[in-house]
Amino acid sequence: MLHPKSTINNGAINYHSSNSSSDKRSLYGTGTMSRLGPLQKPPHECFDDIISEFQKDPLNVAVETVLSKSMNAPFVCLWVDIPIRNCLYSPTNKVFTSNEEGIIGFIFQSATIVCSNPMSAHPNYSEKCDSQLIPANSSVLLFPLTARDKTVQAIVQLARTPPQPPFDQKDVSTAKILFKKFRLFSSYLFSPRSAMKTALDLVELSTFPAIVRTLTDSLQNHFRCRKAEIWLHNPNKTQFFRFEPDREVPIQLEPVKSGIAGYCLQKCCSVIERSVRHHESYNEVSDGYHDEPILAQPYFDSENRIWTVVLRGRANPRYFRASDASELRAIIPFVIKSMCASMSPPQFEAQLDDFEQRLTALLEVAEILSGVLDIDVLIPTIMERACSLLNAERCSLFLVDPGKQQLVSRFQGGLDRSIRIPIGRGIVGHTATTGAIINIPDAYLDDRFDKTVDIKTGYRTKSILCVPIFNNRGEIAGVTEMINKIDERPFNDDDVKMLMAFNVFCGISLDNAKLYNASLDLTRQLRTFVGLSAALGHTDTIRNVLYQILENVSQIVNATRATLFLYDTSDRSFTLLINVGERVTHDDVFAQETIAGRTVRMFVGDQINSVVHQTTRNQATQEYEEIMGIENIHDDQGNNPNAFRGRITNFIERDAKLEEADVSKATEDVICDIPLFSSDQTPLGIIELESNSKILTEDIKLLDCFAVFAAVSIERSQLMDLATLGQSEMELKQWISDEERALIGQIPTKLLINDPKIYTVDFDAQAWDGAGHIKVLFSIFSRFELAKEFKITNEKLFKFITEIRDTYNKVPYHNWRHAVDVTQFVIYQLIWSGYDKVFSKFELFALIVASICHDANHDGFSNVYNVKAETPLGILFKNQSVMETHHCQTSIGVISKEECNIFSIFNPQEYSQMWTTIIKLILATDMARHFDLLKKFNQLYDDNELSLEDPEHRTLLMQMILKCGDISNVARPFELADKWCDVLCEEFFRQGDLEMANGMEYTSPLNDRSHLDKPKSQIGFYTFVCLPLFQATAKAVPKLEVNVKQVESNLAIWKARTEGQAKAS
Repeated sequence: MLHPKSTINNGAINYHSSNSSSDKRSLYGTGTMSRLGPLQKPPHECFDDIISEFQKDPLNVAVETVLSKSMNAPFVCLWVDIPIRNCLYSPTNKVFTSNEEGIIGFIFQSATIVCSNPMSAHPNYSEKCDSQLIPANSSVLLFPLTARDKTVQAIVQLARTPPQPPFDQKDVSTAKILFKKFRLFSSYLFSPRSAMKTALDLVELSTFPAIVRTLTDSLQNHFRCRKAEIWLHNPNKTQFFRFEPDREVPIQLEPVKSGIAGYCLQKCCSVIERSVRHHESYNEVSDGYHDEPILAQPYFDSENRIWTVVLRGRANPRYFRASDASELRAIIPFVIKSMCASMSPPQFEAQLDDFEQRLTALLEVAEILSGVLDIDVLIPTIMERACSLLNAERCSLFLVDPGKQQLVSRFQGGLDRSIRIPIGRGIVGHTATTGAIINIPDAYLDDRFDKTVDIKTGYRTKSILCVPIFNNRGEIAGVTEMINKIDERPFNDDDVKMLMAFNVFCGISLDNAKLYNASLDLTRQLRTFVGLSAALGHTDTIRNVLYQILENVSQIVNATRATLFLYDTSDRSFTLLINVGERVTHDDVFAQETIAGRTVRMFVGDQINSVVHQTTRNQATQEYEEIMGIENIHDDQGNNPNAFRGRITNFIERDAKLEEADVSKATEDVICDIPLFSSDQTPLGIIELESNSKILTEDIKLLDCFAVFAAVSIERSQLMDLATLGQSEMELKQWISDEERALIGQIPTKLLINDPKIYTVDFDAQAWDGAGHIKVLFSIFSRFELAKEFKITNEKLFKFITEIRDTYNKVPYHNWRHAVDVTQFVIYQLIWSGYDKVFSKFELFALIVASICHDANHDGFSNVYNVKAETPLGILFKNQSVMETHHCQTSIGVISKEECNIFSIFNPQEYSQMWTTIIKLILATDMARHFDLLKKFNQLYDDNELSLEDPEHRTLLMQMILKCGDISNVARPFELADKWCDVLCEEFFRQGDLEMANGMEYTSPLNDRSHLDKPKSQIGFYTFVCLPLFQATAKAVPKLEVNVKQVESNLAIWKARTEGQAKAS
């Protein structure tokens, strides 16, 4: 329970109460306290409702509407931070309050959640600030809405007044969850902070109304827009005015006709649209008939009036950009101050004279900087104008070097050469790391000031002004430093504001110059690429094309080696296709690292050694495990394990050498791996470069171009092969050599596996995705010598497996992975129980083929759904096992093909018997027949009539074994069982979503995505379906009791989880 006086910092809880819980009756009145009702929705759903409302209403309306209902609070108020006024504002109540005083000010400064019962009990309570809208005896709960940098953007205030009950621990917990949610999604809810959100109270010298003409003309010229407008809104009188050039009196418009400008004024938000007609507040009277872009920015003046500057129409480009909005935010304080000053008394004219000169100079700076793209010319121009604007003796410009974490002086007044300093050192470093504006009247009184330069040069630094420069991504790109005003006065607020505005233009200009220089470099490089691509069009083969690409990328980065690896998605392996330069020493180690991340990777120095060392260790460990696993298997079969001692000895010796290797010695080489992708983003391969010199970002851009060209060449080659051979033949060619196609009973070399785990209960089908599934099935056929017994060539077996695989759909659960998993579990049961020796080869063949085919072409929907939804399958196979009949039909279609006919050796009688057995086995997997089949099996066993001499009883036992395999997930270790459960649930949810969309009732409670209790559902499934099946099978086959124990173990875990949930709730 939360203690009334506990305080937890950093966005946690600050809880205050003047009464203990036993005294709350006297505080809220006598009689029974009636709650307003429980929380209607969980906090996460509450937040989702706010986001939903935010799509159509302002944030304040969304927050206040949803929280009033969800948290049973009659009063909810969202206070929004207004940086340009250093205060908080309630858009709903149109009230301002301090961001430094009262409880609200305390939250703004500390980003803390506060619960106070009553409000006046809080030590920071201020009647002036906190009781504007609610009485002092209210119970209040307040929490901040912060950005990811923990700056407060807004504050939510909830209140209840007596006799309503106070906020309690549950309400505070809800607030804490909402606090975290808002911070997580802050970038979506709040626009990023900018250095230009501080008020710039400077003005233009002119008289009204001539000032309107001057300002609108200047805005039109600067932003190259068709028209600029200035609007004013007086919230107290709900009046809207538009100022026109040369008019003595502004035009007054009704709110309904104020259009987008009125929206900007009323909502206090900026607007940027590519077409005015797309905006919800578009009005023909005020917004005109032009289909043009619009940019509008609001501003508060010192008298609480709201202004907006509106820019309309643009030719080039045909829209306003984010950088235009940034510039307008920098300019608008000057514009509005000028408008206010034009109506001011004459005593301010002296102040205005100085500002007019500064504003004129600032506009000149903007014009000059926009036309300079050479950074070496640009920087001196920037600094000369900066000194002139602020009347400073000296100035410096420091740019951030993020790679070396340093500040580099690109202009240094009074110094002969550039200097580098650590990014956090001194006053400039503090600004560069924090973004703070630092204005120091006497530098020698500040501990951060470094006197070294003064001592060397004899210059005396007095006052310093440091202001950050932001780039177009909101990052600190540099710092301007002003030293000593010429009149020996300290820098004032006007200087700070002027330099902030100046730095906006600096940031934009520096970005433009960098982009220009980068474009020149890229253009020169691309000319080389275009010439190469034209030449490559005349080459004879794809291999020659790729070879020339590698030669050229080698020259770009001075690589000692360029290698092209082709990637095989089926088994996640690489094949070296072409190598130019020195030989490959690390195989595909770095290629494997890169393909996993699907992006360009750079390996330098210690990284190279680390990756190689770790990979070698992993390979050694894997080999050791394989050796030990093989040894144990041979021991079980009575073979002599001494044959493997030599390999174990080699492993131990190699591991010892690895331990002794000096991996601490760092190489100076750089290895760069660039992934290649097809048009559908399938990995094709890796271009790997090894170089003795640094590979630059600009180099990577060009290498990407060559990588695209290489990928296109590879993909075209593959498409040509596909058109010539066909998909099936291509895959066959990939895995089986021409000599191996006609072989019988000998697994092709590329399909060989040596992993004893494929015959254990720990088998994880997901780990064998791709060609691994084919390898597992080949291994199974080989273990039971089925291919040899029934004269099945490698080519025919491979085509059967791939053809039946391709009938399986990409559904969450009943897919090809599930088919292989079921087949493996059936084999595991046979081997463990010894029944692989009981059943004949013919029966084993039927059981394995049925396992592989039992869900062929499953659509992921149940039989009940297919019938109720009247799907084609539901209509065709109504009143019978819908999907199971379809699986049989699909399997018959595949095996009937000559190239897939693994039953070709059978005579008509054997052929009929084989299909009869397979169809019986597959139909038995219909869960609608489950209990009848189980009852029949138990009845035969209990009556002592079950006999393996009876062919029907043998088939019945095979059905039971296949059914155990079909739900085998429950009998595997819990980690695998849980993972399979999630996949199965997703398929149920997929069906449930479709049922809801079609207006159907859920065909099963398990299909309800929003109300499924996973542990509880599993307990029912295990208890009433799985356990009886495995117990019945184990009665007939005692060695399969091991499955029963595993099911019972998993069931105990599900029950424990259910009990844990009950205790937690």
